[in-house]
Amino acid sequence: MRFPLLLCSLILSFLIAFTAAGQSPEPLRTWQDITGTFSIQATFLELDGQQVVLQRGDPQKTSLRLPLNKLSVADQQYVRKRHTELQRYLSARRVRPTDDLAAIVASARSNSVLQLTEGTFHLRARQPNNYGVLIENKRGLIISGAGKEKTTVKLDTDVDVGFLLGNKVQGLRIENLHIEGSPPLKTNTAGIGSLSNCTGVEDIVLTHLRVNQVAVGIFLASNTGVVRDVTITHNQISQTIGSKAGWGYGIHTRKVRDVLIANNFIDRATRHSIYIRESPKGC
Repeated sequence: MRFPLLLCSLILSFLIAFTAAGQSPEPLRTWQDITGTFSIQATFLELDGQQVVLQRGDPQKTSLRLPLNKLSVADQQYVRKRHTELQRYLSARRVRPTDDLAAIVASARSNSVLQLTEGTFHLRARQPNNYGVLIENKRGLIISGAGKEKTTVKLDTDVDVGFLLGNKVQGLRIENLHIEGSPPLKTNTAGIGSLSNCTGVEDIVLTHLRVNQVAVGIFLASNTGVVRDVTITHNQISQTIGSKAGWGYGIHTRKVRDVLIANNFIDRATRHSIYIRESPKGC
């Protein structure tokens, strides 16, 4: 009976390695079978062949294995997507504070992971939009820090947006880092934001971030294009700056379709903690 014990140890070591690298912990979620009759609260561990390994949410943290094809369609999609992401973390590119983060993001391939190490990354304003890092024409990019207490992205006082989303960004995930402004601000700096006329921005996850000393923590919007399927969860946003229009927002969205904003801690927002200005037509 030593083989099962060894397998469990390998799975545990695998998960600890990802946690140590800064990857977001797996959430406790509700799983349903394909008939919709049965459900369970559990955390995803791995996909082993066609068997899904879950950990129950009970105090004993017992694990169980279920056939992938017996789960609901939504759960099957979640498992396949998360399994693919976990595999990509194994080949992540390590980025250090001395590296040019903006250039590395610009040259990153689709479905790649950039693992930011511990330390402080300083971002200066780049033209034409005074951004720190521009993300555009990317699919499946993950930018992950070593933890919001360990990896800091420090924005110069004249940076308009720390991480700026342009056109055609799909499957982006930014997680486990700290974005900090540099008061006194020369502009209404946003930690993460998008171009006002961007389009093709879909399936965006912003999670386990700490953002402070900026005018706007997170801002996603488009006047004419498509921004959809956005998840903003488990973030800490504090000490926004300014109280006039365009300043002092924790989270601000406009014309975003299918957005989830949940389990965020927003402290000392000087205008609005969460401001959803309007929804796109048809919502």
